[in-house]
Amino acid sequence: MAPKQKYILYELLFLNLAILVLFAAYRMIGRDEGFYLNATRMVGLGKTLYIDFFYTQLMLMPTVFSSLALSGWQSFWILRGLAVAAGFLSAVLLFLIVLKASRSIRAALIALSMYTFSGLIISVHTMYEPLVFAHFLSLGTFFFWLRFRESGRLLDVVLAGLFLSALINHRAIFIILLPLYLWAIILQARDRRLRTVLSFLFALIPFAVPALVMMVRASGSFFFDTFIFQIYRETDRSLGYIISNRLTTLIRTVLDPHLLIILVLSIISLRYLIKSGKLRTRRDLFVTPQGMALMNLLLIAAVYFVPHPILRHYVEQYIAFAIILIAFNLETMLEKVRALWKPLGRRLIITVLAALYLISLVPYIAINIYGIRKGDRRYLLSEVKKITEQMLELGRVSDTVLCEWAGYPFFTGQMPLPGTEIVGFHWPLPLDHAGYMKHKLADAVYLREEVVKRTPALVVTVNQPADYYAAELIAGYNKSYQSDVISIYKRR
Repeated sequence: MAPKQKYILYELLFLNLAILVLFAAYRMIGRDEGFYLNATRMVGLGKTLYIDFFYTQLMLMPTVFSSLALSGWQSFWILRGLAVAAGFLSAVLLFLIVLKASRSIRAALIALSMYTFSGLIISVHTMYEPLVFAHFLSLGTFFFWLRFRESGRLLDVVLAGLFLSALINHRAIFIILLPLYLWAIILQARDRRLRTVLSFLFALIPFAVPALVMMVRASGSFFFDTFIFQIYRETDRSLGYIISNRLTTLIRTVLDPHLLIILVLSIISLRYLIKSGKLRTRRDLFVTPQGMALMNLLLIAAVYFVPHPILRHYVEQYIAFAIILIAFNLETMLEKVRALWKPLGRRLIITVLAALYLISLVPYIAINIYGIRKGDRRYLLSEVKKITEQMLELGRVSDTVLCEWAGYPFFTGQMPLPGTEIVGFHWPLPLDHAGYMKHKLADAVYLREEVVKRTPALVVTVNQPADYYAAELIAGYNKSYQSDVISIYKRR
């Protein structure tokens, strides 16, 4: 690597880390982030996932980080710092993967640039949510598979297995990658094939055992929480809405210039790979870096079409593999541009694409830092601090509270009313009252009863209180605070 290229690399890595740190320091708190923060705290307080409270993912993240989630705002910054660290290490892995697979430092630097200035990557990698850790673990699995492909060492197989196991036991849908990597390792294990495959399989065990134990301990709740809920969280499950949801998400994705650029370039790169014969047979999909990058991209994209509804930010889970796919043919694409365009034209087209890519950052900044969308203002750091300070002025840390957003008790240290650890009553699940109670979720009947009994010391509502307990709330509580959208009621 030439000195100039080293300087560019260090500069890009510094920019990547600086952007993530600054964004994490000022961005609003994600709606789901509040749930994951509170769920991690609940585990730290000795509660058991699926048995004591509802949780929608596998157990790795809240279990590993539970001891760090007991100190309110201090814990918040620590956990966000871990998300930033995972995001930064993902950028390092991406660079190393592209450099190792393409043998082109220029392609690796361009790929790192695309990754560093992706608004979607920045947005997701600055929140304490499962997506950023899953992203890191998926890249780690691919990286160690790539090293095994070159070295044949058992250590790399074991590390690939550990990363894949952590990935699956972090987010269950990634089990779709297990057959892919198993078959790829079988095909590439030249000598000692049985030993290699067994080493890979044994490496899956350490992270899988806790999940298997929990499957037995809480089988009904476990499967409902982690699998069935992902399909039933939307009321309208008609074929028409399922199709329209996916089409709408696709349109919203391609309307983002930087995602459109990545999509178009990845399709062009795939065309070159097929045309050049590098993906000539089905075997090539499992034994070449190009084939495995494509398979990771397709399988992860496909599995994220299963939940209903699907969300645009799911694209973050496979965008790195799209960039890796592009990197394989960056040199070819640049040569084509040189052949088709004169120097002035080349500079113009590259400048326009780069400008569009960078301009795509603007909406992410406006949405995540300034909260310009309707309903987002209450998640701004300043607003959350204001509400949680009021909650502690009106109540005690030892109080039980009912909040229509699970993030508030995480910051105050108060206990959420059982069944509201993630505030699931806004999901119209196909459950009766007994079903909600079975799965440790609150419904209208339960909440009305708890308000009548005045169990929570404080009730924090968004806008007006829900109709099903509004009269009971007014009868037993005083409205003690009102902001633009948040009301705090204190028990009489």
